[in-house]
Amino acid sequence: MKVATCSDIARVCVGRDVTDIAFMTVFGQAYLWEQTVKVTPLD
Repeated sequence: MKVATCSDIARVCVGRDVTDIAFMTVFGQAYLWEQTVKVTPLD
């Protein structure tokens, strides 16, 4: 397992807590079937 260093981390968002940075807002019932994140470094 590789340990991430500061230079390996990509900041996705900034906020005080989860209500500032929620990735979606749901009204009613919802299911998360899959979530994928792909990051490609820019040289």
